[in-house]
Amino acid sequence: MDAINFGYSMKKIPIPGIKKYLTSFIEMTESVVEHMRWSEFLFLYPNGNSGDTNTHRFTTRKSPPIITELREFEEEIRSLIASIRFQYLQPDQVQQRFTSNDVNNIKKSMQIIVSDDKTFSFYEAIPQDYQATLHKCITKDYRKTNQLSFDNINNEDKKIASSLNLDDRVQAMASRESFKTIEDHKKNFTNCPQYRLINQTKYEMARIGKQILEGINAKLNTFTPINQQKNTHGVLSWSNSINDMQNLTFIKFDIVNFLFQHHTRASTGSFELCNYLV
Repeated sequence: MDAINFGYSMKKIPIPGIKKYLTSFIEMTESVVEHMRWSEFLFLYPNGNSGDTNTHRFTTRKSPPIITELREFEEEIRSLIASIRFQYLQPDQVQQRFTSNDVNNIKKSMQIIVSDDKTFSFYEAIPQDYQATLHKCITKDYRKTNQLSFDNINNEDKKIASSLNLDDRVQAMASRESFKTIEDHKKNFTNCPQYRLINQTKYEMARIGKQILEGINAKLNTFTPINQQKNTHGVLSWSNSINDMQNLTFIKFDIVNFLFQHHTRASTGSFELCNYLV
C-alpha cells in the first residue's frame, strides 16, 4: 500500500459548471424556504399539529403548506435566482490542469484509492488485498446472513413503526455497501496497519431505542451516585467545579469492541430493571 501525494490540498476542487452550480443553488434555496414555511406554520398555528403521538424526532415526509405571509418573499427569491448572471474569470490554469489530470489518472487506474481516517491522505491498494482486509473488518463484528433475515428485520420494523404511528415517517432499511478507511495515525502503522469500517446502512429504528435508553440512563443517574457526562461541555463543567484538582488522578482509556460486546452479553439479564425504570 503506497501513499499518494497529489502536491496540493484536497480542499481545492474543480470549478463547477453553470448548470451544476444553479442546480445546487436552487436545491439549497428550496430547502431553506421549506424550513421557513414549517417554522411560520407552527408559529401561526401552534395547535395545528395537535396530538399525543410521539414522533421520536422523525421529520415528516409531507410538504409544508403554502403560507400567505411568505408568498411575496418567495417570489422575490425566485426572481433573484432568475436574475443571476455569470462572468467568466480566468482560473488558475496550472491548478485546474493538475486536478483534471489527477482525475483522469484515478479513472484509468486499476488500483483502489483508499482515504485515511482523519486527514486528507490517500493510499493505493491492490483490489484483492482491499477486498480481503474489508472482509476481515466486516466478519470481525458482523455475522453473515441471508436476504430472508434482512427482509424479516424490515417487516418487524414496519410493525413497530405502525404501532407507534410512524409508518409515514420511517423509511425501510436499505442495504448499502460498506467501505474502510486507514488509521494511519496509529502507532506502528507501517508494520501493522489498522482500519476503520464504515457501515453506510442507516438503521432508523435504532433512534427510537436510543431515546428510550437515554430516558432509562437519566433515571439511573438520578437514583444512583453515578457521575456520567454525555459531552465535552458536561465534563468541563464538572471538572471546573472540583476544588482539589491537583490531588486527583484521572484515567484515560478507550472502549474497544470486545469490551463492549462482552458487557452487552453480560447485561442481558438486566431487562427487569429497565422495564421497572421505564
